[in-house]
Amino acid sequence: MNRVRLGRRMAVAATTALATVALSACGTDTTTSTPNTPAGDMAGMSAAPAAAGFNDADVTFAQMMIPDHQMVADMAALAEKKATSTDLKTLASQMSKDNKAAAATLQGWLKQWGKPTSGDMAGMTMPGAMTSKDMNMLKSMSGMQFDMMFAQMMVKHHQGSVQMARDETTKGASTQAKKMATTMVETLTAQTKQLQALTKM
Repeated sequence: MNRVRLGRRMAVAATTALATVALSACGTDTTTSTPNTPAGDMAGMSAAPAAAGFNDADVTFAQMMIPDHQMVADMAALAEKKATSTDLKTLASQMSKDNKAAAATLQGWLKQWGKPTSGDMAGMTMPGAMTSKDMNMLKSMSGMQFDMMFAQMMVKHHQGSVQMARDETTKGASTQAKKMATTMVETLTAQTKQLQALTKM
């Protein structure tokens, strides 16, 4: 399949996914969207102060999501350089921006809570986390092979992150942390649909 045809199909998939999230946000005053940004953009959380109340679940969520967001930002930066699809490059750019901002927000909350920005993760596995071997393999890819592998890896990662975010919405106490988790579910679900469309090309 040539690049032009791939680009068109990616564009259709992206438009459909964004429309789905935008419709789900109708009737609320707290979520807005722009043509190139999924509703519930995680970057919008960067200015939110930490709520006074929090519990251990909030702390664990923040500590685990910081390296998670940083890993996505690194992968997205790689895709901005190596992806062949213009639509994938655009999505990667947004992902890089969102995840850097979210990681900074979480670090700020942990400092306000008087907690370390990295916790004891012994015995804890982040669902969907990429290994150094996975990253090295991705770096060695090029062309459509890179696009496909990036999409497959990121779908797996997003599914794991959504699971963690849903756990925070039910177990956390911090209003802002739970709001971020809800936003994550919406944003990552929309991005997963776009990425899955690419893996089926």
